[in-house]
Amino acid sequence: MPRRDTRLTVANKLAILLEADQTTVEETARRHSVTPSQIRRWRQTHAQLVRKAKNNPNARSINDGRSNRSAEIEKQLAAWIRQRRGMDIAVSTHHVISKALALDPFFKGGNKGVLRSWVYPFLHRNHLSIRRRTHVGQKLSGHLQAIRNEFVEAVNERFMPQETMEGTPAAMIVNMDETAVYYELSATKTINETGANTVSV
Repeated sequence: MPRRDTRLTVANKLAILLEADQTTVEETARRHSVTPSQIRRWRQTHAQLVRKAKNNPNARSINDGRSNRSAEIEKQLAAWIRQRRGMDIAVSTHHVISKALALDPFFKGGNKGVLRSWVYPFLHRNHLSIRRRTHVGQKLSGHLQAIRNEFVEAVNERFMPQETMEGTPAAMIVNMDETAVYYELSATKTINETGANTVSV
């Protein structure tokens, strides 16, 4: 006979969390034969448990089905890196992590420490590595447009959630001290195909 899955469902975990809020973590843990650390961990992922329970209250984990999603995100990331490198745009591990979270805020739990440990094996799996540049190419219009778009996205991400720039025309956004600042500094290293003879940025 197949072994019965005795793991708690997300609905069970939410009920235990509600009970723990009304008594104590230790008392609730004893009553349900779980550890206090489990309850504390469930508290940290409460929002994800609620979302999972809405779709499937009998799910045993908030990570059910995430492996396929992770593989799809990695596929998109590898294509994104190669697309940018095809335009001689430097790509760092920080860029890769930021892009992964843009695709899915809960990728690898959204944990930056976990993501930093994940990114290098990801590069290796896709035959990519950190390379020192061998050539600085002339920036074409497509490259410059991509950089401008990224600058606009970065500004929007910084200010739009607080609505501090809501309705502000682009022409009204200025650098008040009028000091010229490069948004993209010349990179000395970039992610690139492993074994490539020329690494241009």
